Amino acid sequence: VPIVSAVGHEIDFTICDFVADLRAPTPSAAAELIVPDIIDLQRRIDGCARALGRQLLNWVRDAQQRLDHARETLQRCLAHKLDSYRRGLVHITRALEARSPARELMMRRNRFADLHRRLMACPARLLETARHRFLRIEGILRVLAPDATLARGYSITTNERGQIIRTTAAVRPKMKIRTHVSDGEFGSEVLLDKIFTEGNKENKG
Repeated sequence: VPIVSAVGHEIDFTICDFVADLRAPTPSAAAELIVPDIIDLQRRIDGCARALGRQLLNWVRDAQQRLDHARETLQRCLAHKLDSYRRGLVHITRALEARSPARELMMRRNRFADLHRRLMACPARLLETARHRFLRIEGILRVLAPDATLARGYSITTNERGQIIRTTAAVRPKMKIRTHVSDGEFGSEVLLDKIFTEGNKENKG
């Protein structure tokens, strides 16, 4: 506790003057020293209040700026996150739709129907193709058949064993032969003593 000495006799000193924290010449002077001036005190209080107000205002402004910055950052982060989640959801939805059992079933059903149509049309198409091939081959065989050759005026000659005579080398005098024509066949005998070839005929002429 501060001690103020104020005996009132400036020329005299007491023991308390030496141990007191402050020595006043008179009690009224001690009162003035102890109790500050109200106007000065009010001025100091007002100054402190203004300084404190400015400090609080600066602090509030700084806090408001940081809060606004944090709010903008949070909004950007939330918007980015929401957009990312939305894109992911769209991707997952499309993937699920692409692998949907109903979609897969519909695709398989359409494929089965297409295969069924092809299978039903295949025998008829193969049969028609085979029929055309048969008719073409039949026409070729008719042209190349012996009966068709005979009908065009040709004849087929065979020996006694039924072998076709293709050259003069297979013929000998007195040989019995059989000639086939378009409407039948007849037998004959080689009467010539010498068989002539095309070359012999030219030499003979």
